[in-house]
Amino acid sequence: MNNYRFVTTLFGEKHLGMLLVNLYSIYKNAPHAKVSVFWQEISEEKKDSFKKTFPNVDFQETNFDLSSSKIKRISSKTILWNHAAQVLPAENICFFDADMLVLKDIGSFFDKDFDILFTDKKEEIFPLNTGVILTKGDAKKTFMKEWLNKTLEIINDEFLLKQAVSTDYPFGGADQMSFHQMVGYQREKEFFNVDINGEKLKFVSVPCAVLNETRSIDINNDMRIIHYKGGWQMIMLEGKGFTKSRSKKSSWSMYMLYLKIYKDAINYMNKKSGSSYDASSLGIKIPFYLNKETLKEDKFLYGIFSTIKTAESIFDSVVYKIGLKK
Repeated sequence: MNNYRFVTTLFGEKHLGMLLVNLYSIYKNAPHAKVSVFWQEISEEKKDSFKKTFPNVDFQETNFDLSSSKIKRISSKTILWNHAAQVLPAENICFFDADMLVLKDIGSFFDKDFDILFTDKKEEIFPLNTGVILTKGDAKKTFMKEWLNKTLEIINDEFLLKQAVSTDYPFGGADQMSFHQMVGYQREKEFFNVDINGEKLKFVSVPCAVLNETRSIDINNDMRIIHYKGGWQMIMLEGKGFTKSRSKKSSWSMYMLYLKIYKDAINYMNKKSGSSYDASSLGIKIPFYLNKETLKEDKFLYGIFSTIKTAESIFDSVVYKIGLKK
């Protein structure tokens, strides 16, 4: 079994519930892995609860001045990832976002020949997703430092930032634009030899479907990590309804899995830390059409929920269009 470390980051408490699911899923499904969390802007009470619940996790406080802009803030994870890369020892590391759920041990991926491993979806508009990146040895230091510098160049250039998030370009974010350009990414390739400031690094891609599943689909045996990104967070954190891209039918098995693990994780945290959190305490919303204890769906209540959310969506759309016309 390969030794490796998971590294994730968090700035602010909005995604604390997702961090809890992340750590609990590692505890249950990859218990031999080391874990480091680099976080900031978390209350002392919440930090204490997490540390008591996961005593083997290395929690490290950071204090970076991160942008308040949502678009810029998402890409600012490269600041924390670079910091982690510089202070952690030369070892196998899986850098990944906090909104992940680990289904299986991923140690076998480190048997592959690479310095940096990333995930892609070759058939989609934005083929890269930098939510999961594996590194070996000290390659992370050179790579992360350069990736951060290139990302900050884009974030601080209004023209480049617009390109980064535009559907006219294959990026989907400043950090993915900088990664795309650094690697010289091409959809038809899996291996990329990249020279970064005189250091030659081998980059390898694997399908998101295996190591970073971003779609709403039925759970299958190939999945190691599910990424609850984008529209998932509208559902989980804001209590929104399902959408065309995250339909109830395609999302249901992943949704139920996440809520079940979240409930189990809350109970585990209360037992280990002596806290008395409920499902709402860490920001994950369980809708009123689900029984709070069993998560069983009441189809009549779901009909009411769906009607309310459809009306809210129409209202939001009208307000948005009016705003554009002003």
